[in-house]
Amino acid sequence: MATQRNAQAFILGSGSKTSGTSNNLSSTSALPLILDDMTIAYDHVTYPVATVSSITLSGQSLLASNKDMPGIAFRPEAKVDDQRNIGLTIDTNQVFSATLVTPVAVTADSPVSLAVSTSPTDVVISPNNAPSGLLNYCFGMGKVTIATGATATLEATSLRDGVFLGRLIADFAFADGAGAKSVNQITVRSVLVDGIELLSSQSAGTADGAVSLETLLNTASDKLGNSADYLIGQNSIVKIVLHNANAALACDVTMGFFCRPLV
Repeated sequence: MATQRNAQAFILGSGSKTSGTSNNLSSTSALPLILDDMTIAYDHVTYPVATVSSITLSGQSLLASNKDMPGIAFRPEAKVDDQRNIGLTIDTNQVFSATLVTPVAVTADSPVSLAVSTSPTDVVISPNNAPSGLLNYCFGMGKVTIATGATATLEATSLRDGVFLGRLIADFAFADGAGAKSVNQITVRSVLVDGIELLSSQSAGTADGAVSLETLLNTASDKLGNSADYLIGQNSIVKIVLHNANAALACDVTMGFFCRPLV
């Protein structure tokens, strides 16, 4: 059954930013709301492998790791079901914000903006008093450049206990240059949590057990299969080993997990 919205309880928007490479996108709530799906609108061709370096609610960070999250995870078309829902409440005059970092400066011809769908509520719980699991919104793995024919490792540390890793999402961009290039030349050879392998193949860690990066793009339809569903604690270290089979072009890759709440 649908819930009747109050006035000013539809979408929390930030307005557009038109300059700089690190844009803080923020909005102040007009009344008490439940924060649902968060999206960041930006042109992926103009700003490839953009990352989100911070997400805060009334000053409280919702990032569960010490690394950036892929910006593409928040693109409106991303197939993430409800894993992108924030599920926290915001009170009147409280500020929600996220910072988008782009490889080149944003311009007026291609602005960026934040939007969070909202629902009305009569009960507001401060983020400082919310169950800790609800603060674990996403777990960024950062960004790495993989040289031609080489491997590289993304590594991130958990900042909190009770982090339940969910949907893993990746983004990539090859360096400019001549020659054939395909996302399938980039593979994930290993996903390790405190040294424990999460990939299912007996050959995990090698080329024979690798997974194409295309499997983990934001448009991938296997949203549940791409969810790690693995619980980690504070100071746990997550590593993702990547390989670039392209013989001519290096490739930038950024990855990150949405987190499932444990309450």
